[in-house]
Amino acid sequence: MREDQDIPVQDAVFDLRLLGRARLRVAGEERTIASTKNLLLLARLARMPDHAATREQMAAFLWPGSSREKARASLRQALNRLRATLDAPVEPFEADPVRIALARGRWTTDLDAAGHLPGALEAGVTFLDGVRAREPEIEAWLEVERRAVAAALTTRLRDTVDDCVATQGPEAAIPLALRLVALDPLDEDNGRRLMCLYRDAGQRSQALAQFERLKEALGKEIGEVPDRQTRQLAEEIRRGTTQPGDREKR
Repeated sequence: MREDQDIPVQDAVFDLRLLGRARLRVAGEERTIASTKNLLLLARLARMPDHAATREQMAAFLWPGSSREKARASLRQALNRLRATLDAPVEPFEADPVRIALARGRWTTDLDAAGHLPGALEAGVTFLDGVRAREPEIEAWLEVERRAVAAALTTRLRDTVDDCVATQGPEAAIPLALRLVALDPLDEDNGRRLMCLYRDAGQRSQALAQFERLKEALGKEIGEVPDRQTRQLAEEIRRGTTQPGDREKR
């Protein structure tokens, strides 16, 4: 831990960003986690209930091909390396011979329920984007987590879009709806939502352009065309027969 920093212990916070390219700040200062295993250790704890796990769980997760003794030794080394890398004025972990956890009250992540969602999405929408592992077990976990995070973000973003429309109007909600579409370009409900926002903001050409992007994505990825509801909305926008404030049926 640093001895030369005049940082109140109670104000020291570890801020872990898991969306897009992973980033970590300690008391506002950037830290680089060069080891993928060390990053995965932090990410796995951040995604666990109470940000805690047993040493056996973490060792088996990170080193599935190693013996129990070797895996536990590797875990101890990883924790020590992380402490050195974080170089923090407070202990980052709560650890005993059985359990390890992120220090209670010291960590925040961009996936926290209380986090500011639009700001959190500035770096991207993919959980641990670009992180790959040699072990199939870890790759399987990454895939499951990416799907779970995407689903949670979709729900939160839909609510945020609706709140923004209600308080600021449709045009202000368009950037949020674009991020919603980016989570799953093939989701027609999200695509129609964005089309309606463009229409309500008086941007009919953009609404139709979004329909074309959706149609192209569906055809390219799964060989399908937009469903009847989406095609009907596009035709109504093209003819000018749908009015601002009309919402697609869901």
